[in-house]
This record gives sequence, C-alpha cells and structure tokens, in this order.
Amino acid sequence: MAAEGAIEHRDASWHDLLNALVWMTFPRTKAALNRCHVTELEREMEGRRSRVRDAVTQLDEDGLVVVSERADLLGLLHNFQWHELFWNRRSDVESGMRWFVLGHGQYAKALQPFVGMTAKAVTICVEPGFCSMPYARQLEHADRLAAQAISQRELSADALAPVPVLGIPGWSAQSAGESFYEDQHYFRSGRRCTIA
Repeated sequence: MAAEGAIEHRDASWHDLLNALVWMTFPRTKAALNRCHVTELEREMEGRRSRVRDAVTQLDEDGLVVVSERADLLGLLHNFQWHELFWNRRSDVESGMRWFVLGHGQYAKALQPFVGMTAKAVTICVEPGFCSMPYARQLEHADRLAAQAISQRELSADALAPVPVLGIPGWSAQSAGESFYEDQHYFRSGRRCTIA
C-alpha cells in the first residue's frame, strides 16, 4: 500500500480510523515514518526486526511529538523528573510546551484511559513564540519539524522519551492534584534518554 499512497483499513475499526485521521493531521511525519518502515524492511534479515524499525513502530503506535520553547523543560522530561516538570514547573509547561499525539494506538487507548498510559516521544526544542502561534500553525509546524527529526536522526527506542501522558497538565482530572505525581508505579524514574 505504501507505493500507492493508500491507507489500509478494516470496517468498524477504531484503530484504523484513528490511523487515517493521524495521516490527515501529520502527513509529513507519517510519510517519514512510512519511508523508514519501507527502508528498514528492505534491509532486515529474515525474522529480525531492526532497532530503527522498533522505534518507528513505537512512534507510529504510541508516539507523541513534544515541542518546547525551553530546553530545560525537555531536560526534566528526559531525566524522568515528573514532579518537577508537571507540578513545580506547571505554569512553564502550560505556556512553553505543546504535546501532539502522533500514535493512533495512543488515541485508541484514550477511548478508555487508564493510569499506566505511556507514550514514546520525539522531542523538539523551538524558538520562543511557537506556543503563541494559532493552533493550526503550531500543528503544521510540528508536523514539519517531527518529519525532519525522524528523517535526520538515527532512531532507536532509547532515543524516544517515555511520557506518562495522564500527568501532562490538563490531560486528566488526576493531574489537578499534586498527590497524583507521587504514584511511583506510574511516574517512574528510569534511564536517561539518549537523544540524538
């Protein structure tokens, strides 16, 4: 289907409908992911999926594009400092970061959200002013930047930042209370992301 530019879908499938909607919202990024899939499939040895294809699959299914006007906020995200990022720096996050769902599987999970939902993010630092642009321009710009990042980076699962999505300010009722961020099973400390 890649050669024809068509999107496969099954009737009455939320998963496939959401995939088509993400293609409409992030056409450049989804095309970049698709090119990576095709290239990696041609290189793979039988039965062995490459690290790049693993990362591309994670982004395609559970991806998030995180855009920040401040590198220090991305540093907190990459270092799993969830309480500091989402609670102590909440106003900075709300004014200077944007979170765009890329993964159609992540949208499918959001139909019945649960504590434990985690996305894999490609993170992008931008110049001040991005977050004050009209939303349609933010989205178009995020699509262009994410596609560029995917095409230029050597993707691997280690380079994708895990994000406990229900902790993003305003994304769930639980995120309104500081005690939510004390749940160490959800807001885990972990390895530092090896961002390329």
